Amino acid sequence: MTHGIHGFDAQRWRQAGDTFCADPLQAVPASVQRSSRGLPWTGLSVWQQSGPVEDLYLPATGSHCLIVRRGAPTKLLQLHGDDLRCGTWQTGEVVVVPAGTPTFWRSEQPRDNVHLDLAPTWLE
Repeated sequence: MTHGIHGFDAQRWRQAGDTFCADPLQAVPASVQRSSRGLPWTGLSVWQQSGPVEDLYLPATGSHCLIVRRGAPTKLLQLHGDDLRCGTWQTGEVVVVPAGTPTFWRSEQPRDNVHLDLAPTWLE
């Protein structure tokens, strides 16, 4: 499935699949602009992500992730585990990533998103 993605780095994807990051904020620490870290919200975190246009290969995390697009609409290619999707990510639209799922992201616009991370135990 991944052979059709121009410039896709299969080795980086395998590394992301073999890695686990319990805290989603640690998966892209340089992209975190603001966060609720330090607040007494056990199992729940909110943070803003921004960054340049670049491919992201992210490991599975311990939280379910709801990601809201803040920036301008952008073409988005995303791979979540084995699920490949391509389309336009509109401002205000939400992408849901289940806990334990490695992801690949490629967009034409810089990252400007709000993340809501929920620990599976928080949902129980």
